[in-house]
Amino acid sequence: AGERCDNPAFLELTIFEQEKRKFGAGLAYSKANGPEHFTNIPARLLSAIDEEPTHFSDWLKTVKDQGWKTTLGRPISHEYHGEFGPHNIVPRALYGIYLRDTLESLKNQAEQAGLAQVHSPIARITGIRPRDHQVRVDVNQSSLTFDHAVLATGHIEFGQLPALTNLHHRISQKVVSNPRS
Repeated sequence: AGERCDNPAFLELTIFEQEKRKFGAGLAYSKANGPEHFTNIPARLLSAIDEEPTHFSDWLKTVKDQGWKTTLGRPISHEYHGEFGPHNIVPRALYGIYLRDTLESLKNQAEQAGLAQVHSPIARITGIRPRDHQVRVDVNQSSLTFDHAVLATGHIEFGQLPALTNLHHRISQKVVSNPRS
């Protein structure tokens, strides 16, 4: 993800994902994992919002009460319906639906409040490198320049990405391997 901001009060954010179905959920929680693949942690520990520890459990109750529709009104496939409470584990893909729904809801709130503009192109990043106090990102046969970049690589350690080894040595002081630690 990268951001372009001339005014610190307004943020322009670009979030790249290779496939639409993974947007916000990543590979681990996408629909590629069928209803038989479950999280290994109870719902009460899976909030996407640190300040709201019951956010996911509350979301589960809300979507069930709304006839299995997301907060944005999208129907949730019947294969993911169930009696899920805060102490239950849930299908990984259902958690992915929650992550996508939460990301999109937060995006909409920020845009409506005039705090941000969020772009979410479906594209493959093929390179990233520093350039004149900015970051150049190679995407789909072209390059874009951003003020900052955040690489969300999942479980891959930054130093294990061969294409980024050179970059890692130049910016290692800015690398956060685990943002929750």
